Amino acid sequence: MKMRTFLFTACLLMVTLLFSSCETSSQSNKPSVSNELSISNELSISNELSISNESSISNEPSVSDEPSVSDEPSVSECIHVWSEATCTSPKTCSKCGINEGKALEHTYNVTDITEATCTEDGKKIYVCSLCGNTYTEDIPAKGHSWKDATCTEPKTCKLCGTTQGNALGHTDGEICTHCGKTLRTLGQSNALKSAKSYLSYSAFSYEGLINQLKYEKYTHDEAVYAANNCGANWNEQALKSAKSYLNYTSFSYKGLIGQLEYEQFTYSQAKYAADNCGANWNEQAKKTAASYLKFSSFSREALIEQLKYEGFTHEQAVYGVEANGY
Repeated sequence: MKMRTFLFTACLLMVTLLFSSCETSSQSNKPSVSNELSISNELSISNELSISNESSISNEPSVSDEPSVSDEPSVSECIHVWSEATCTSPKTCSKCGINEGKALEHTYNVTDITEATCTEDGKKIYVCSLCGNTYTEDIPAKGHSWKDATCTEPKTCKLCGTTQGNALGHTDGEICTHCGKTLRTLGQSNALKSAKSYLSYSAFSYEGLINQLKYEKYTHDEAVYAANNCGANWNEQALKSAKSYLNYTSFSYKGLIGQLEYEQFTYSQAKYAADNCGANWNEQAKKTAASYLKFSSFSREALIEQLKYEGFTHEQAVYGVEANGY
């Protein structure tokens, strides 16, 4: 303001001096006052001052004095309001947007595990303890780890217990050449040989075979060992015995079962034989009636009753009697 006042005062002083000089000159040279003044309307000092820094005396404020239009503070003037850093974003001012530092790193923990098996993949589930982000990691299937088959066990996976194929079985003889186990005594070996020999030409029940071997002076343990290891199918032995009986005599269904049980076959084994021997029970009744009539005399009703006593049904007995002429 002092500078402006000084300049304005200087200008007024110069104008005053100029007017004074003009008046003195006109009085000395021209006594008569002319209507045309020697000082023209265009003065050397115009409304626009000759002082080059016009803006210094202007009433208008300079551009630099105008306040900033934007309400947002500059970064240097911002009173930051920080949002905390996350796993994906650094610490950030919510007012000016400036960042500080770095984003945090995820902190993953295993929260669930599905174990892999020999044939199926497993998985691990990881969860970030900071932000809850998750990801899954596959665990490859392990594959089987096989243990070789033995005499008593098939090929077996050591991890899951899955089996493949069959056990090798012991080799024949007193000592197994696979595992070195002593399989039987000399007495057991001989009893087994005798058992197989008997079964090659005749039928035996389990108990019947043991009794036959004991009759041959084998010990009970040797006889039992032979019966357990001879490989006989006792149902088939019962069937073989039934067919042998039917080759030379006649039986009813019940009578044949009773005969096989007498030979120490179980009821189920005897029934299997009777069901599968192929006998025609009407024809068996006919043969039985004929046998009775060959050695003795019977009335019709007495012969029917005798056949029923032998286990034939009433219908089978009537058929047998009528087939013999009654």
